[in-house]
Amino acid sequence: MATWRKVDLAAIRSRHPHQFAPMGRDRFTAIATASIAVVVLVYGMAQLGFFGGTFLAGMGRLVEIAGLMLPPDPGGWSFARVFAMALVETVAIALLGTLLAAVLAMPLALLAAK
Repeated sequence: MATWRKVDLAAIRSRHPHQFAPMGRDRFTAIATASIAVVVLVYGMAQLGFFGGTFLAGMGRLVEIAGLMLPPDPGGWSFARVFAMALVETVAIALLGTLLAAVLAMPLALLAAK
């Protein structure tokens, strides 16, 4: 069983020698730079109080606020038509507003170009 592993590893090493090469200067520099960046990030987060109880309490509050954004009780499928129509109406208003702005912007752009 160990024989086929050595054969496969040897084949892989011969096909991809750059992956098995000793760590070069540029590779070491990249790892060192990334490590320093992570240390600076963690230090900055500690200075801003990310690791205190305030951050975790704030995350719990964020979940609570997101829950309040959703309708508490949509009333089942009987209101699905009302919600769908309201959604279609909202998209239609946005589309008409954008269309009106584009129609008004074209003559103003031509006047401003002169």
